[in-house]
Amino acid sequence: MAEQTQNDAEALERATQLTTESIRKLLEQEGDNLDPSVSVLNVAQRDELIEEVSRILPAGNVLSFVLNGVMSTRGRDRTTSSELATGRSHINALFKGLSFMKNNELYQKLAFAGPATVLAGYNMLLQLAGASPDDYLPDGAWQFYVEFGLREDAARHQTETIGFQRGASYRKMSEVDRLSAWMLSAMWLIRDYDRWLELLWEESAHLQAIETYTGLQGLHRNWQQARPFAAPDVHTNLVEHRQETFEKFWKHHLSQVSQDQWRFFSQNWYTPDKLEEIGRRKRAFVRQLSINRYIEPGEYSDERHPIDPGNRKIAVVYRGNYYLVNAIDPSAPDAIEVTRQHAAAILNSTAAPIAEIDTLLATTPRQYQIKLRATLSREQRAELEQLRKAVVVVNHDRVERNQPLTYIRSNKRGIGDHAITLFQTGGSTVFDFSHIFFDGPAAMAVAEMMTNEALKFGELLSNQPPQPANSIVATPVDLSMSKRFNQAASRLPRYINYVSAEQSQPIAPLQNLRKSLKTRTKLRLTINDLLVLYRTIFNTYYQPSPQVQNALKTLGKDKRGSVLVRQIEAMFKKLGETSPSLLIPIDASRYDPKERLFPSLFRSPLPSFHVEHNRLVQLRDQAIQRRVFGSNRKAIEQFERERQNYLGYLSAYTEVMLRFREIATSGESMGATAIRLIAGLPQGLQKLADEVPGQISVVNDTIKGDEVFSNVGRVTRGSSIARFASAKDDNDKKVLVWGVMTNDVDELYITLRDFREPVLNIVREGHLEIAQLITQDFLDSYMAGLYRFAQEMSDIIATSRKN
Repeated sequence: MAEQTQNDAEALERATQLTTESIRKLLEQEGDNLDPSVSVLNVAQRDELIEEVSRILPAGNVLSFVLNGVMSTRGRDRTTSSELATGRSHINALFKGLSFMKNNELYQKLAFAGPATVLAGYNMLLQLAGASPDDYLPDGAWQFYVEFGLREDAARHQTETIGFQRGASYRKMSEVDRLSAWMLSAMWLIRDYDRWLELLWEESAHLQAIETYTGLQGLHRNWQQARPFAAPDVHTNLVEHRQETFEKFWKHHLSQVSQDQWRFFSQNWYTPDKLEEIGRRKRAFVRQLSINRYIEPGEYSDERHPIDPGNRKIAVVYRGNYYLVNAIDPSAPDAIEVTRQHAAAILNSTAAPIAEIDTLLATTPRQYQIKLRATLSREQRAELEQLRKAVVVVNHDRVERNQPLTYIRSNKRGIGDHAITLFQTGGSTVFDFSHIFFDGPAAMAVAEMMTNEALKFGELLSNQPPQPANSIVATPVDLSMSKRFNQAASRLPRYINYVSAEQSQPIAPLQNLRKSLKTRTKLRLTINDLLVLYRTIFNTYYQPSPQVQNALKTLGKDKRGSVLVRQIEAMFKKLGETSPSLLIPIDASRYDPKERLFPSLFRSPLPSFHVEHNRLVQLRDQAIQRRVFGSNRKAIEQFERERQNYLGYLSAYTEVMLRFREIATSGESMGATAIRLIAGLPQGLQKLADEVPGQISVVNDTIKGDEVFSNVGRVTRGSSIARFASAKDDNDKKVLVWGVMTNDVDELYITLRDFREPVLNIVREGHLEIAQLITQDFLDSYMAGLYRFAQEMSDIIATSRKN
């Protein structure tokens, strides 16, 4: 083992030196050809940057090849398609150049974390060439990143709604009409989603312009509270209704400004050049995020390919089979009746289940998909080609609701090439979204809209006459298993992504704490600030429950089980010694809709806050037990002194979180900077890192951040969204994924997806129940501790010498 490590170290050092020499040689050859006006790097900074890129991407001559390509194309006029192709070819070349390092365990452990590493290194090359990332990533860095680093089966997030089932139950809809309603809703989305994207871009850009040119503030926040996700009646188009509502909204606010402010806005917004720019950027945004695409798997990344309007389909899963239905205009005169006929034909089908390869395709790493699909017969590949044209998959095989969202979505969900899959649980609809097309807030909006549209179509269906005789015969897609395919799939690795836990509590105690902080101390912490603060100290509090300890004792009775138990115990021990770095997604739509979100890395500036908190809790408890408040001046003064220190810590944390949000929403957070390919700059240029407590290495945190902490906030009033689960990127650095939301009945709902290796090892050995118990116990303990922490903080704030 030691010998292998030494060999890996020597190989890594040789590759790093070769890379450094190759880049320096190229830059020396270019010499005077480099344009100094596009680069601010001095010699020392350039040398430091060369060493840094060589360290994280030791790919030898490949880096100089890519660097030369950037310098040769820099400054040329290019179309969007050529920009995409150029950037993708560069990054694919870097991946291929690193392929010889895939067996170097030292490199995998110390430096490499998949696409984040390559993207950071690519930016360093762009910096050396004096080029801009925007010239090679026209859709924004996050879009590029998700296609390289969020394409596997675990990189999908889920949203659950309950509105349709309540409405459908009230109307006592037939099974045919239930399925028809969701099919029509999917067809509506396919027809109108591009128009919806145009409107989203207009909303963001228009409000930003009004705030910029008039000085009005808070328009984005006010619009978030006013924006509709449902049409007022069954005969109104939702997109048109939203557009009319938005126009009234911004005109109302503009009517409150002076004539000079109005004139200044008009002069900057309604110019021919501005209108041309608006049209161009809006079209690019629609092309970037349109769901009327299928996802083509590649060795290093997935690509979106458009589906011709006449070939767009929905797929219905029923009794284990897939049935394809052409996506028609749901407002056409005969659309409802035609859809009912297709739904009835599917529900009347008696075909035996022949969909067997879909789950294997969905769970096989995308880099192996091309070769795996090649093992299918020509006829099956043709069937698969038709199935991937299904923009939306509607799984009508009902599943139990009383299980985590990630367990529900483990049922038949297509082959990994689709934007959306729906599951029916009897009490809800669960939506499974590809991160390539959707981030959390956008996905929740789509889930809400589709639910409302399904209800609208349900009402229209309920007014239809009895269904006539049906001449349509539903034929399932042939996805039967072949020996050749099965053998090829059995040799490939599989992802485990279903160890998950969920918990909910009323949010009122946390809201009360916020109010108390504001009124008594003037501190303005958000709910998410409190959640993050407790997460950063929770590891020091966690102790496995007696149930977990008993389960591990039983598991450890045999030799293999004892190995698993030791791994879990080591994991528990390490918890108390570490404070996690959290990747917190921040909505980027206000900054620029094409950026989608900014993944912002956060590490607590108060790693020992639990010590201060525990000491003050103990002092307070002792004082109360001895009844010293009001009589023992020394005890009172000690508590007050400690309390002021405590509030000082909280004040500092409040300022840090405020600054963190400001930086993030402006697009300049540590994590966002890294994903936008600025993260790899050497320490001398990392001005941002100097502004954040801890002097954290940007590259290291972005690549090696421990957890995703995604809080999508409170749903809009009247929303039927009940649960949310976040997605995981494709490397193994992120081990826990937290999905947080507050529903319409003011419950804080948290989902936790667990990818810790010792937990996954238990699953691999066939003990899923124990793995599930460990994950659930961790979440339960966090939730219970959070509310205890909130109560203790409330008591500390409320206690003073006046008590």
